[in-house]
Amino acid sequence: MDNDRNDRMELVAEAILRAIRDLIDNGNETTIEALLDRLEVYRLATNDGYMADLYRDAILVIKNGKV
Repeated sequence: MDNDRNDRMELVAEAILRAIRDLIDNGNETTIEALLDRLEVYRLATNDGYMADLYRDAILVIKNGKV
């Protein structure tokens, strides 16, 4: 059970890093708001329910101040 949770949190962290890298690579501001917006774009763009949930979790982690 802990391995599943750790794997999921690792994927959430990777989603956050992907969004940060994307913002930097495109020359955008790297504010919390920009990061949340980018993750929301990813969430809405995916057709995979599991990935949409991961992006939602990443948004919640940031909003709850865990990052």
